[in-house]
Amino acid sequence: LGSFEVALKRIGRALAGQLGRVRIVITTRPIPFDRALIMRLFPVPEKSEVTASDEAFADIAMNGDRKDQKAIDGAPKWRHVSLMPLSDDQIREMAILQRVSNADAMLEDIRKRNAEDFARRPQDLIELCTDWRDHHYIRTHLQQVTHNIALKLKPRADRTEKAQLTEEKALEGASRLALAVTLTRKLTLRHSSEADIGGEAGTALDPAKILTDWTGDDRETLLERSLFGFASYGRVRFHHRSVIEYLAARRLDSLMNRGMSTKAVKRLLFTETQQGSKVVKPSMRPVVAWLALWWSSVFSEVREAEPDVLLNHGDPESLTPVLRIDALRAYVGRYGQGGWRGMHVPPIQIHRLASSDLGPEVLRLWHSGVENPEVRELLLEIVAAVPIQEGSDIAYSVVMRSDTETGERIRALEVLVKLSDPRLDAVTLSMEIEPEIWPINLRKNCVAQLFPKHVGVDRLCRILACIPHPPRSVYELNHLWVPSIANVDISSE
Repeated sequence: LGSFEVALKRIGRALAGQLGRVRIVITTRPIPFDRALIMRLFPVPEKSEVTASDEAFADIAMNGDRKDQKAIDGAPKWRHVSLMPLSDDQIREMAILQRVSNADAMLEDIRKRNAEDFARRPQDLIELCTDWRDHHYIRTHLQQVTHNIALKLKPRADRTEKAQLTEEKALEGASRLALAVTLTRKLTLRHSSEADIGGEAGTALDPAKILTDWTGDDRETLLERSLFGFASYGRVRFHHRSVIEYLAARRLDSLMNRGMSTKAVKRLLFTETQQGSKVVKPSMRPVVAWLALWWSSVFSEVREAEPDVLLNHGDPESLTPVLRIDALRAYVGRYGQGGWRGMHVPPIQIHRLASSDLGPEVLRLWHSGVENPEVRELLLEIVAAVPIQEGSDIAYSVVMRSDTETGERIRALEVLVKLSDPRLDAVTLSMEIEPEIWPINLRKNCVAQLFPKHVGVDRLCRILACIPHPPRSVYELNHLWVPSIANVDISSE
């Protein structure tokens, strides 16, 4: 429940010496770190053991365990499968299925806010549609989460409930359970005695030990509202992780308003390393980010301890402009020097953070001498997300420098594309006549961004001619470019 790596190691120990007999399917974020972790902990055996199947038995009986070496050599050791981003037509179709009456208007608002990337995944789009049905515009993440919780805590209309539970009391009970879930790391809640079947008694959180002042009918009524979903026999769980994080923060906010000392709350949120520096407890990072919206003392503490928490979690858009600038300045100050650290602010959080208010500060921070390539990428992503017109010269100088990190050049190109910079013609010309200063991976990504608006067909073909295309492979052109072509209005020629 706490570490993906620990979970993989446990599976690896259980399968020790037997990896040749299993097929493993893992769903995870499509990031290089997770992929490398999986491949390191689950090395494919050099010589697979015979799989226990009727075909294998027949092969042994008839051929003496003779294997088709050609088939073995040709089979991929790893098969990576990813869900393609939803196209505009699919977004519209799904919005209609989610009972959005004006799907075209919603799609147009998504485009105006440059939020297409955040409507390409099914779960994100479902939440967006739910909120749109009531408000007809894209609101802040804070407003969406609050509305979603209120909607799912309403009394059930499909059947009579055991107790008359008001929405206010339901919210209070859900918040108490969310904080308990966060602190105990027990993600399932005991709903009936069936939860103890299979020798797993005690692995689910018992709401009766948290909501001690509630009746059994009150607790059962709460757990049967749509904020909670089926987990396993006799157990339920919160329907979404963001709900747990927000409600846990709301519970701490309520306790502080009722007199709980800030010092006591901070003991739940922060800890000290062996070197004596204060850090946010890993399980409490999202909770801290939400709580920082309402308590300046918490904001100041986390800004000094780990400013990346304010960008990576919660809703940066709901911070005041002054606090957003303060958080970004602290982030660059803490991580801007040195080399690669393995950090990355999620794109959706950058979208929430970015605003025109940040423009002057972003440009100032860029010129302050930032060394870390990830921090430089972040600043370019903010410039592209707003977009900030004054950042075009910076972006052009970055994208044309062959000694710059590929990630930075990709982000710089995004800036030029967002601003429809006239120098994009010079960029594509350089890709055509100076391919040596454009690494293959960079060209693949650039093509997906530039066609069809910023590069002509003839030049495109000359650029593509220099890009190798391994057979039966999936990479940037397949994943990014094909959907973009499907969505754009171009002639058959």
